[in-house]
Amino acid sequence: STGFAPYEDALEVMGVPYVTVAGRGFYERPEIRDVLNILQALADPWNDLAMAGLLRSPAMGLTDAALYRLRWREGEPRAFYQALVDGLDDLDESDRQSAIRAREILAELRPLVGRLPVGELLKRVLDRTDYRAGLASAHRRYWQNIDKLLADAHASGLVNVSSFLEYLQSVRDIGVREGEAPVEAQGAVRLMTVHKAKGLEFPFVVIADASRQPRRGSEPAYLLPEIGLTFRPDRSEAMPLAYRFARWLDGRQSEAEENRLLYVAATRAREKLILSGHCTLGSKGVRTEGWMKALAKATDLDIEKLIGEPACWHHLSLGEGVEIAAWMAPEKVDAGRASEGVPEKMWPHSDEQPLYKPIEAETVEVLDAELDEEPARDWRATGEHVHPPAAVIGLMVHRALERWLFPGQEGFERLLDSVALNEGMVQPAQRAAAIQAASRLLERFMQHPLKLEIDAAEPCYHELPYVRPVPGRSPDSGIMDLLYRFEGQWKLIDFKADELRDEDDLIRAIEKHRHQMQRYAEAVRSLLGVSPSVQLCFLDAMGEVMIRDVG
Repeated sequence: STGFAPYEDALEVMGVPYVTVAGRGFYERPEIRDVLNILQALADPWNDLAMAGLLRSPAMGLTDAALYRLRWREGEPRAFYQALVDGLDDLDESDRQSAIRAREILAELRPLVGRLPVGELLKRVLDRTDYRAGLASAHRRYWQNIDKLLADAHASGLVNVSSFLEYLQSVRDIGVREGEAPVEAQGAVRLMTVHKAKGLEFPFVVIADASRQPRRGSEPAYLLPEIGLTFRPDRSEAMPLAYRFARWLDGRQSEAEENRLLYVAATRAREKLILSGHCTLGSKGVRTEGWMKALAKATDLDIEKLIGEPACWHHLSLGEGVEIAAWMAPEKVDAGRASEGVPEKMWPHSDEQPLYKPIEAETVEVLDAELDEEPARDWRATGEHVHPPAAVIGLMVHRALERWLFPGQEGFERLLDSVALNEGMVQPAQRAAAIQAASRLLERFMQHPLKLEIDAAEPCYHELPYVRPVPGRSPDSGIMDLLYRFEGQWKLIDFKADELRDEDDLIRAIEKHRHQMQRYAEAVRSLLGVSPSVQLCFLDAMGEVMIRDVG
């Protein structure tokens, strides 16, 4: 049902009435629930659930901590509405201002409940809370839904808020979702899931997006009657045969379930069944997916022929008086350039100065800079004599440093071999070359004084993840290679296995990672309350280990 929205939009544009059955209805959309909850809180401020939703909503913006402080005083619970009246001294300044605003809005709008029609009251709620302004940067569908709710409230003519909410609840219980414009169920297109269509029949049935490929991600464990319980081990270890067999069995069962759903969907049609899908042109020819692939194979439909003759109907008999007709839409045609003879309209020149400076969007970087780098190449299908890629060698080094495993220690080569296998190095000679290259870098680091310092450090945290709130922005998150304390000083280290051939390469590498390290240091300061020294450790800088401070 999550795919209903594009079809609802298209039907609305074409003026075709529709009713959507099942799925998350119009009145279950987050922005609609939020506004209706505000109405509920206005009608009954002693309803703690409604008041919690009001205070926590984007319209008011109180934090979870603020709700907790309002709810509990001296170990005893109290009503949120009473808490707003009693006093707000326990709240932080920003939460206190939000709570004062909520109290003022309640005091202003509550006397209007039951006196104004619901439509007029709802309009005042939206205006007083600036709710539309809050949705200005969101998808247009959100504020269009708010406008539709307002139109529905006006159309109902109800004055009693509780009666209006009860009416909407009855709509939810029925499970019918209205279209964006009022429609009559008779003669309207019905959108529904396959499960909701069970036991029903219709003269015409359209299976939309029949080429949809269901997502089949692997699970960490499988419990199947054929082989019992199987687990997926650590990603750096080879995947057990039993786990792969269980995953294959689970895939077969999922495929059988998809075929069953296709049978249910196709047999809902009494007179005509229409399927809509797409195909993809690739290096290996035409590819179709999902139900469209299964049906094309079952009916011997020649997709290549359809592509060769677009916008033409192709008829095929299946026997027993059953026929199918296939049609391939022509490719989209660009509109092309405007006619040369049409003069271009120019905006008249003016020497006046603009009233305001142009608004410049500020670029905010909150995630690891490494996440923006080009995705690692898939190294499968590598030859036996191909030099192992640097990206895989670097990954092997980081995995060893994460476990603090070094050449000569038990499990070292097994770890690196499993990492290489996981990255697609199937040739033993290539894996051996990669292990040798990674071992060389780690042996070099073992001779450096930094290794002895880290061994003596207490505490010492490898691959340390963090999430740090940033006022006015999205949270900052990342994973630090190493954070440790030595002789009373906290130190932040990030290891780099890139090959740096000269001083210029070294300078560029420091500048490339400077912002990332500054973010890590700020996270340590804000979360731990300490200021660490920040260093980059280059394992292959002109053939040696180099440590550089990052200011």
